[in-house]
Amino acid sequence: MKEIVTFIAQFYHFQLGNENNKFIQMKNRCFFTVLTMFWVNILFSQTLSDYLSQPFPTTLKASPNGKHLAWVMNEQGSRNVVLCSTPFEQAIKITNNQTDNGIEISELHISNKDIVYVRGNSPNPRGEIANPAMVKENIERTIYKYSFASGKTDTIAKGTSIRISPDGSMLAYISGNQIWTKSLISNEAPKKISQLRGGTSSLVWSPKSDKIAFVSQRGDHSFIGIAELQPQNVYFINESLDKDMMPSWSDDGSMIAYLRMPTVHQQMLFMPIRSSLPWSIWITNLADMKSKSIFTASEGMGSHLSNSVWIADQAIVWNGNADLIFPYEKNGWSQLYNININTAKLSHLTPGEGEVEWMSMTKDKKQLFYLSNIGDIDRKHISLLDLASLKTSALTSGETINVNPVQIEEGWAFLQSDHAKTPWPTVLKSATTREIATTLKSKTFPVGLRKPQPIKITAIDGHQIPAQLFLPKDYDPKKKYPATIFLHGGSRRQMLLGFNFSQYYSNSFALNQYMADKGYIVISLNYRSGIGYGVNFREALDYGPFGASEVRDVIGTGMYLKSRGDVDEKRLSLWGGSYGGYLTAHGLAQASDIFSCGVDIHGVHDWNDGVVIFNTWYEKSEMPEFAKLAEQSSPLNFMKSWKSPVLLIHADDDRNVAFNQSVRLIEQLRRHKVYHEQIVLPDDIHNFLLHKNWVRTLEATFDFLNRNGVGK
Repeated sequence: MKEIVTFIAQFYHFQLGNENNKFIQMKNRCFFTVLTMFWVNILFSQTLSDYLSQPFPTTLKASPNGKHLAWVMNEQGSRNVVLCSTPFEQAIKITNNQTDNGIEISELHISNKDIVYVRGNSPNPRGEIANPAMVKENIERTIYKYSFASGKTDTIAKGTSIRISPDGSMLAYISGNQIWTKSLISNEAPKKISQLRGGTSSLVWSPKSDKIAFVSQRGDHSFIGIAELQPQNVYFINESLDKDMMPSWSDDGSMIAYLRMPTVHQQMLFMPIRSSLPWSIWITNLADMKSKSIFTASEGMGSHLSNSVWIADQAIVWNGNADLIFPYEKNGWSQLYNININTAKLSHLTPGEGEVEWMSMTKDKKQLFYLSNIGDIDRKHISLLDLASLKTSALTSGETINVNPVQIEEGWAFLQSDHAKTPWPTVLKSATTREIATTLKSKTFPVGLRKPQPIKITAIDGHQIPAQLFLPKDYDPKKKYPATIFLHGGSRRQMLLGFNFSQYYSNSFALNQYMADKGYIVISLNYRSGIGYGVNFREALDYGPFGASEVRDVIGTGMYLKSRGDVDEKRLSLWGGSYGGYLTAHGLAQASDIFSCGVDIHGVHDWNDGVVIFNTWYEKSEMPEFAKLAEQSSPLNFMKSWKSPVLLIHADDDRNVAFNQSVRLIEQLRRHKVYHEQIVLPDDIHNFLLHKNWVRTLEATFDFLNRNGVGK
């Protein structure tokens, strides 16, 4: 591009220099100025594809000796495993996938000698493996091992839930709901070590690499199991009628700690739950098989064991052999507490307003590092807890978002982003950060992106709702701009003041930036029932199928935008996916006088059908009062007042929101003569596997809002 601009400039001066007539020079100057501006605009204007061009890293892992880093990189649909070794400058791809084929790479783990990962896609309830590119190669989830010494990759077996033993010699995994092991230092065939009923999950190696703890799922109850390798033996501990989960070994391997949650009949996902039958923490001593409860949550706040915030594999960390650290929502936030198993003394470790969602012990076991938004509610930072003094210190701060921390030989590594850059592997050494593997970055990703401003929106019922405001490029408060509201999914999600660590929401953030670049005022709304703002906000009264109270936040945001002097109130739109699609449909149906159009991406439109995917036991006839309320809380209940145009986008192998949710809605749109368009993505899933489907979806979203902004 620079070479072409230079050529234009040289040509321009050459032409002027060869004209003696001043009038002709003036005409030439005007002509070549317009020509130069035309070409510069063509060359430097960026497409939405450019905003989605940055490779996206996930699953950052460090070897135990801290000399190697590995992660999965999604480069416009081409997924590869990347390896970077000390001094962490050059990176190599140890896989060679070069096309947007929709085949996932997941569950990456690393030892001092090997990288083990899973490549392939999951099946739907009918057993059909996701294959949106219709490739003919193997797409079943398969485990592979890459050796540092040989540089070769070997196929291990079909399976998932892989875990490398602490000594690096063995791999455990699940195949056919059974536990298998495979030596990583010999060519011995994999060994099946269990024959269990139900489902098997949560494999955890013992410190001595001689046992594996696991969870045996039995529907309305679950057990903690132990698989001994020598001699081979499988048994359960402290069996009960409750749900036992999250096993954690003591440092010496003599004890197991785990969470116990009472089963509550007809308690479902998308139900506001601020209290329940209290959960507890139990310990079993494997020497004498004696078990005891060492902690029970208080009644009221914190008594419900929610999995909405916590993202770590384990929720209990042993601090020596006498103390346990765990998350607890006693004060209305997910924060860390310590309990002594002998005295039952409970200590609150991370006070303040904000959530802790992940933790791990340092290699020397003197500190705990954890991820939270305490002190910076719309970002995420890494902090250290000194286990001797119980004092905390910030490892990261400022206007960055930092996730997925790992300890390395020279300090720390994590994924870092902000409002202008997507997540990228970053090394922190001696208080200085630097990005690594930058040669892998996109050459066309835009610069000069807008920094969103945190604001508060007043919902129509008076609640204060957090949001983020993007102003257009070259913003002039005297002008009137079109405006759009982005609604995230979940609803257990939180949009941050920068590119998200989830690619779904990083892509969404990119479209918000693009729309601001194209002259839109954009609001990204963190409506009630989302995470990041405490229990009461997350467990909002009457939300979802129990009254759709979060729709009041959407309508309040529309009224706020209409009140702004810089907004063209005739061009006010909505867009969102999943739960955001559901709220888009609600906004258009209930407030067509406010919202001129919207894009509903795989949204829920009938709660009575929508909740079944996550609550398979639900039958309308058994809960008639709820069924009636769920119907009244659904967008389909408001079709008579729906006037605004809508674009529906849905992939037909969606496992989160059934495709028939959009099929049913489009029938009603036709019956009520509402203008609509549709895009169907064959064989793709909820989190689109094909990059081209992301590009198509977001380009179509912008195009539709632009074309239909003034209504039909």
